[in-house]
Amino acid sequence: MSREPLRLIFLFFAIFLLVQALSGLFLFVVKMGYTPEHITEYFYGSEEKFIPAKSFWGILEVVVFHLGGVYLYVLFMSHFLFLFPARAEFVLWIIYIASLGNIVSGFLIRYGESYFALLKLVFFVCFELATLCFIGALVIELISGFFSRRIHTNLVGAKNRWEKGGRG
Repeated sequence: MSREPLRLIFLFFAIFLLVQALSGLFLFVVKMGYTPEHITEYFYGSEEKFIPAKSFWGILEVVVFHLGGVYLYVLFMSHFLFLFPARAEFVLWIIYIASLGNIVSGFLIRYGESYFALLKLVFFVCFELATLCFIGALVIELISGFFSRRIHTNLVGAKNRWEKGGRG
C-alpha cells in the first residue's frame, strides 16, 4: 500500500488546522478585542458605541454550536496521537480544557463578574498556542518521515492480526 495518500491527508489536515486557528484568532480579535475591557464590553454592551448586551439565549446558541465543533475538533486531533512518538495527549488536554473554558466563560462574564474576561482571554490564548504546537508537531513528523515508518508498522501489524483471525 502506498503511503503517499496518507501523507497528503496529513498535510491537508495540518493546513486546515492552521487556517482554522488563524481565522479563529482573527474573529476573536475583530469581534471581542484583545483586552479584558474589550471582551467585557462585548458581553455587557455599550450605549455609547451602540453595542447591545448579549442575551442568555444568544450566548447559549453560540455555546451549543461550539460544543459540537470542539468535540469533533478534539476527536479528529486525537486520532493522530498514535503517530507521535512523544506524549502529545498533553497538548490535547490543554486544547480540551481551554476550549471548554473559553466556551463557558461567556456566561461567567455576562452573568457573573467582569474579571472572568481575563480568564476567557487566557483560555483562548492557551487554545490557540496548543493548537499551533499540535500543528507544528504534525508538520515536523510529516517532514521527518516518521509517519511513513509508523503507519507502515501499524498497517502490517493490523494485517497480521487480521490474518490470524483477530481483530484488525
